[in-house]
Amino acid sequence: MKVFLLLLLLYFPLNSKVAEDHQVDVTLSYESGYISKNLYINGKKEAVYKSKKKKPIRLTKVEKDMQNIFFEQLKYLESWGVIIKYPEVIFEDLCIISDILSNYDKSEIQSFIQTKGDCKTINILKINKYYTYINARVDYVLTLTIVIEKGLLKEFRYEYMPDFSDETVIYRCQYKYDNYGRIIYITTLGKEKNEIRITYASLR
Repeated sequence: MKVFLLLLLLYFPLNSKVAEDHQVDVTLSYESGYISKNLYINGKKEAVYKSKKKKPIRLTKVEKDMQNIFFEQLKYLESWGVIIKYPEVIFEDLCIISDILSNYDKSEIQSFIQTKGDCKTINILKINKYYTYINARVDYVLTLTIVIEKGLLKEFRYEYMPDFSDETVIYRCQYKYDNYGRIIYITTLGKEKNEIRITYASLR
């Protein structure tokens, strides 16, 4: 019995360590031919592969601070039962979704929800809020629609005015998942259609 317990104690810490150190290369392939490759540890982006360098470059302190804010915001979306694996593959989309949802009480959000079977749609009108992106682009967001099916974010669309213009654009993004609940295809529909393919390669 003592030997059995000792084996259990040795087994579980060892496997916990393996889980903690799980590393995955996540590659985003764009229609234009551009490829973005990042190293993830425990589902979080930890480093970026740049140019032809074989070793990825670790995130800077500023990037880590932004990442921490991102995951804090993401908790509000998760409180609705939406769990996204490797969420940073749709970093900008989730920043907007989480920030807008966090401006409302849950009781208010309930009034925006329409449910049909396993599909839940959240429609928020009259947002009227500016969002500035890392590339300095500015969107004035007017409305937001989120489609959730079986706990997965399936579609996100919003109406906005880009870069202080008078033009109104509808941005729509659809997500496809693999059997592990990871996003493998992103289709964006706005001024033009774009597709992004995502692959995951486990290193350990």
